[in-house]
Amino acid sequence: MRGLVAPLERKNGWTLAEEAAHAGPDRLHRPPNRIEWDADEVLEDVRGYVVENLGDEEAMLVVDDTGFLKKGTGSAGVQRQYSGTAGRTENSQNGVGFATKAALAKAMVPRAITDRSPFGWMTADAAYGFSKDGRFELEQADVFHVMATTRHDTVVTRWAIDHPVHDLSRPDTAEVEAPLAWRRRPRPTR
Repeated sequence: MRGLVAPLERKNGWTLAEEAAHAGPDRLHRPPNRIEWDADEVLEDVRGYVVENLGDEEAMLVVDDTGFLKKGTGSAGVQRQYSGTAGRTENSQNGVGFATKAALAKAMVPRAITDRSPFGWMTADAAYGFSKDGRFELEQADVFHVMATTRHDTVVTRWAIDHPVHDLSRPDTAEVEAPLAWRRRPRPTR
């Protein structure tokens, strides 16, 4: 664990082993490779720790992939791409695994809702916000959310379903009920 949080320029089996004062990376590779462990149990342990130490009813759930800046191109998935870590286009590797960003969010967010993980609202970039069914599920679960989306996307709100755009321009609908007033939500505090 010390190696993972150490200020190392490159983090791989050898540099982590060196940081931990091991002769080689074998001792670091042994736990994931040779010891039987249940990934779901580890996930539950980590989730429990996060909820206990970071969970708050006013917290913000941020759905975002993790980018790793890379100097070379030898690792899988490394290319010049936008990296939120750097805030610009860099040689990087995005850590989303083998599923699409929307598919990962579609699996994780409902679980957070079902498990009653404490958070007040959630946000995500356009890679996640572009998923109409994901946004619909958030509305159905009554989760406050701010999702970026592309300029070509159609966003439908609950109010718009009852008040189609073409009805708003007709003279006989001048008295159309105004949408609910915007409510200012306090920014979650630490």
